[in-house]
Amino acid sequence: MGKYFVIRTRILLNGRDGLLPLCQALGAKRGDRIATFDWNDHRHLEAYFAIPCMGAVLHTVNIRLLNEHIVYILNHAEDTFLLVDETLLPVIERISSKLHTVKGFIVMTNQESLPAASLQPVYSYERLLADENAAYEFSTDIHESAPAGMCYTSATTGNPKGVTYTHRSIYLHSLCLGLTDTFGLYRA
Repeated sequence: MGKYFVIRTRILLNGRDGLLPLCQALGAKRGDRIATFDWNDHRHLEAYFAIPCMGAVLHTVNIRLLNEHIVYILNHAEDTFLLVDETLLPVIERISSKLHTVKGFIVMTNQESLPAASLQPVYSYERLLADENAAYEFSTDIHESAPAGMCYTSATTGNPKGVTYTHRSIYLHSLCLGLTDTFGLYRA
């Protein structure tokens, strides 16, 4: 049986002691692309909420791509920070010298200390969360047409192609998924 994790609603909902002030403390700002190279876990869920809520753009990177495609995608998107799971560090270490816009690497780990890594600068996600105590005021002026997330295709001819999702498109998509007949999820 797998491990269970507590979803930290304080991180998801109120922005205090969470990823929002953490990203700003590291220098991230509205409009920046912040990439995740992670498994679908509780930290990834926290990033899904926090990054778009500060006006930055969440960029999920497919962990199964070839190294050359990962390099292309991170450079083409001009990601400023990369959140990476500790088990995937070897992939990022192999390509880090080719990443031109990434200013810092945030390692997502349960360990007390960071695993040995050649990445610079490197931060511990959990330690930064524990050290950060600045309250964050959610932006109320993010326009609905502002980008919220982005992803790139895989298994295409040539270089991967990117697509951006706006706050409005994600909202509308969420509404549609909640409708009774969208997935045929109804009681017969």
